[in-house]
Amino acid sequence: MTMRYAVLFALLWMGLPSVGNTQTVTVQSGDHPGFTRFVARLPNADTEWRVKKTGETALLTFIGFNGSFNTQRTFRLITRDRVREIRQAGGTLELLLNCDCQISAFTVEDRFVVVDVASPGVTLPTPFIKETTDVEQSARALENERATEQIALSDPLPIGERDPLQAIRQRNAVRDTLAQSPALPSRGPLTNAEQEALNEMQQRLARELGAAATRGVITPRPGAMLPQLQRPQVDPSAFAADEILPNPANEQPRVSGSANNMRITSSMDFPGIENLDTPSVSISGAVCIPDEALDIANWADDRAFHLQIGPLRETLFGEFDRLNENTAEKLAMLYLHFGFGAEARQVININADFAAKHPVLASIAEIMEEGSSSDPRFLRSMLECDTDIALWAVLAEDTLDVPQTIDPKPSLRALNKLPAHLRKFLAPALSQRLLSHGDTDAAATALRSVERLPVALDPAAKLAKANVIIDEGDVETGAAKLEDVAEENAPQSPRALIRLVETRLEANQPIDTETAGLVEAYAEELQETKIGPDLRRAHVLALVKSGQFDRAFEAARALGGNAETEEAVKLRLQLLKETTAAAEDVVFLDHIFAQAQKDIARLGLRDKLLLAERLLRLGFAERAQEVISTIPQRPRDQARQILEAEVALALEQPQLAQAALVGVDSSEADILRARAKKMAGEHVEAAELFLQTEQFDDAADAAWLAEALQSETLSSNPLFAPVADISTADVGVSSQPNGMLARTNETLAESQSARAVLSDLLQAPALRVDTAVPAE
Repeated sequence: MTMRYAVLFALLWMGLPSVGNTQTVTVQSGDHPGFTRFVARLPNADTEWRVKKTGETALLTFIGFNGSFNTQRTFRLITRDRVREIRQAGGTLELLLNCDCQISAFTVEDRFVVVDVASPGVTLPTPFIKETTDVEQSARALENERATEQIALSDPLPIGERDPLQAIRQRNAVRDTLAQSPALPSRGPLTNAEQEALNEMQQRLARELGAAATRGVITPRPGAMLPQLQRPQVDPSAFAADEILPNPANEQPRVSGSANNMRITSSMDFPGIENLDTPSVSISGAVCIPDEALDIANWADDRAFHLQIGPLRETLFGEFDRLNENTAEKLAMLYLHFGFGAEARQVININADFAAKHPVLASIAEIMEEGSSSDPRFLRSMLECDTDIALWAVLAEDTLDVPQTIDPKPSLRALNKLPAHLRKFLAPALSQRLLSHGDTDAAATALRSVERLPVALDPAAKLAKANVIIDEGDVETGAAKLEDVAEENAPQSPRALIRLVETRLEANQPIDTETAGLVEAYAEELQETKIGPDLRRAHVLALVKSGQFDRAFEAARALGGNAETEEAVKLRLQLLKETTAAAEDVVFLDHIFAQAQKDIARLGLRDKLLLAERLLRLGFAERAQEVISTIPQRPRDQARQILEAEVALALEQPQLAQAALVGVDSSEADILRARAKKMAGEHVEAAELFLQTEQFDDAADAAWLAEALQSETLSSNPLFAPVADISTADVGVSSQPNGMLARTNETLAESQSARAVLSDLLQAPALRVDTAVPAE
């Protein structure tokens, strides 16, 4: 019965039309103050979706979607403080929460679904989703709640659809419940200053909500009534005749407390952005800073640097050493225009509140000074913006390692807008980021923006140019340019040496001892710097590629080569491969036998085969068999099977050799099978296999051992044919009574001939005992 239902279900399923598609939806993410945002593109414009929260799980479901979600890099830019894990099943994405978080969801431009996961106590401009355990039960509860609300608050009662007595009872029950609830605390009328503070708060909140509505984050509810801002009511009789009535236009004393401390911030908080049109929104939901607010080229004029900076520094602080924020902003922007990142950071960090108001300026200053941002998540959320901020979003990290495709045009356009001194400084860095993302054309375009300048390329640009050339496939030209940079003794020389070693290693080219010595010198000088570990690793590789294997292993041990970290293991495996491929026999055996078996087991298939083959050729068949045993037998690999059979024959294990060759159909395998059968005493089969592979001497040898004296194999072999003729000759008895002397002479001649044949046979090279495996 069960099988019948299964078959019926399968037939019905095959007959149903296919719904959804097999798309892959990439889930992007980003951390924001107080909440984590996840963005997924809708598979189709008409795809319906829903979000549900049950306990510690939030579910995003695309109705009718049969594809999959790409979440491999979702946690790259976010922490696991709010969401600890992401799962998927069919068209549903499951977020496993790591806190008592609230969930909010909305769409952007009808193309993307945005799910925000807010920490406890954090409020968002979009409403939170009510937690539920069952969708249908929640829907029924919501309908009942709305019905009860309508009955309790309507007057007169609804007509026709409800029982009047039941409606009255429900309304009375609601009123009784409200009457039994504790009374709300009462307070006196607001003072003039308090009312002014409340009005200001309402106005600021209204402005922020208006901006959010303009961006499409929230939508107004039709027919909703807006609150009216109330001015304080003044009673003239409360003042004496000679007192001046308070004028609402006059400045009122501010109220201390939460009203003054409230600040609603976003990526729109950037100098001058409030006077511009509404910026665009990136796919991840971040507001893209417009070009007008990031016009670095016009943050200074044509006057000399000291003439512009002097007046600003003089007015940086006002009375009572109070920071003049407007001057500080202009001073930081002026420093950034001239490329002084450290000085700009000092100005921005003078005051914590001022620094919090200018996150973009702070990030740009850090990139100029350090080369990247210590917290790149803020800028990385704007990677897909089409404004000038895209340049700084690309430069935020050392590598542009993101899953999505990035349009390089906005960042290249922003680079060309910069002054020449900043272009010269930032173009190599932008080229390196684009190259790390695999966009060689865009990386070359970034460098052309400085190649057009009427000055020679500096070492940084030369290094970037060399990397582009190597990525384009011209290794020799690129390596030559790297050597030029390394010899300039510039700040980029160590990085050029590291890239040169890596390039030679990837191309399997040797490195001269002078280059290895230069890498060693830099590694010793810069061992305590950030680039120190990379230089020491490059030194090990340079030693091994220059043939200095003993020193390479010694340097690797000094680097912590026995550790189980990813970098240490990778370095040990590289040393194993290079030693197997290029070291002399004595050096090879000395270091290979000193390696841990677990490291040998970590080698790749081809590297293990090369290692086992060299051990076999040097006569260490047992060790070669140990290496081969670490290679899984499934899936089958023909090279592994043939080598395993050779090792087995070297160890006089013919049955194991034949078993290793199961399923291999080649002449090489047939020769090994013939050798195995001969070793096992199956000389007839061995002779046939030798004949099939045209190994005639071996075939004759096997036929001789099989005593197949009449075979064509022996009769055609110059070595065994005379012996076969003698052994098969018919010694007849003469019928003549006389002639004894003649018969005796004939017999002696035959004996002498037989001794000569056997002497030649015993002295033949093919019959000499040789236990070594014959060379290929």
